[in-house]
Amino acid sequence: MKQPSIIRETFTIKSKIMPPYSELTRGGMGNWEGLPSKDMLTRDMNLSAVVKAIIDIRDKIDNVKQALSIQIYDLDSSKFSLKCPMSVLITRENGIYYTQSVDLNLYGEGENEIEAIQDLKKAIIISYQSLSESEKKLSPLMKSKLKLLRRLIDEI
Repeated sequence: MKQPSIIRETFTIKSKIMPPYSELTRGGMGNWEGLPSKDMLTRDMNLSAVVKAIIDIRDKIDNVKQALSIQIYDLDSSKFSLKCPMSVLITRENGIYYTQSVDLNLYGEGENEIEAIQDLKKAIIISYQSLSESEKKLSPLMKSKLKLLRRLIDEI
């Protein structure tokens, strides 16, 4: 994986400022005056391994599920609207964005947050329409879901 430019710049600056260890001279009293110790230089030589480990960790963190909670205020439909804002969770996993309406247990997905939200809005409308059309055949659980949808959605 390519190293970020800030890391390359840091290496360049160090090589311009610090001479190689063999060129350092000892100051009075047996101390290196204002220069890093040999142990510190050895650690700096291993910096590239540390940088690689940090990059690997960053890549792993990027794949960790992180949720963002937002409110949606409409369904982007000419036939349906929301009566009140709806809470939605947005997560990203392996480069795909997922949205979830926790109250309705409906999901959407997309290549970015906007596509995932649009997909969820479509799922909400389709669920509302499907349940409304087959209301007489619904189980008690699905009837309660339709009741919740009717409290949230207005037909225009």
